[in-house]
Amino acid sequence: MSLRFELEAARRHGRLVIPLLAQDVKEPEKQKLPPSIPWLMDYQAIPIRLGKFFSDDVARLIGELKPFRLCLRQRYHLYHLLLRGQPVQRRLGEQCSRNLSGD
Repeated sequence: MSLRFELEAARRHGRLVIPLLAQDVKEPEKQKLPPSIPWLMDYQAIPIRLGKFFSDDVARLIGELKPFRLCLRQRYHLYHLLLRGQPVQRRLGEQCSRNLSGD
């Protein structure tokens, strides 16, 4: 499976996408992306450098993800309640979705 198909599937299923730029990779130009994934450029990519900077970059990434931890945990819990057919508080799920999408 290609990266493009994985990104399309993630978007279709409402998954959180975190673009990372490994080493010295540059962000692609929006017009050079396949027509199904130009939305990817709406996210700020996080550079991850190798070597002596790797630990610092990963620590920064973890720090930026910490505010989403509670929301992701709630989303996971809601998903499992839905799988079991149990009632869920719709407002909570909608609020987490808005927080994760940046709306």
